[in-house]
Amino acid sequence: MILARPTQFQAGNTLAETLVAATLVGAFFVTIFEVNAVCLRYIDASKECVAAVQGVQDRIEGLRNLAFSDLISPSYMMNSQPTPAPSGPRPVSLVYPSNSSDLAARVTEEVTVSAYPSGTPLPGSTPNITYTRPPGAAVYPSASPATSPGFSGITMVKVKVKYKKPRRWLQPEPRNEACSAT
Repeated sequence: MILARPTQFQAGNTLAETLVAATLVGAFFVTIFEVNAVCLRYIDASKECVAAVQGVQDRIEGLRNLAFSDLISPSYMMNSQPTPAPSGPRPVSLVYPSNSSDLAARVTEEVTVSAYPSGTPLPGSTPNITYTRPPGAAVYPSASPATSPGFSGITMVKVKVKYKKPRRWLQPEPRNEACSAT
């Protein structure tokens, strides 16, 4: 009696098929992780943009609440002011960041106070002063021009606040506000 050998082929994968499958799975996961990293960078950048807009709005609101004489006084703007007792709100000064966020202490802030154009030309040039606050928790800003411009006779000023960005996030548009003396 002769026994016949089974005619079924044994199933299996070759080494080349296994390598191609592993490469495809690896490429898939690398792509997924890279897309995830890009999404996280976009989320981080959008958080910083929102924080920048909020910081600019906080600075403008603080400047809007100042007395007109303090707003046009470089000595007031460039020096720290005492906190009112008992533990009142932090006084508005360019020595401190505009709010308590981490971003507000990491950016360079530019505040420009200029005479508001009232329709009648001012004799000479329009007085303005630009304060530049470098990054830091409590730093003293610099003013340009170094001498105080003549704001005498001015009853309204325009305030422009701008954050100068670190390398990696987008800069919001500078905000302009007009303040008048009463």
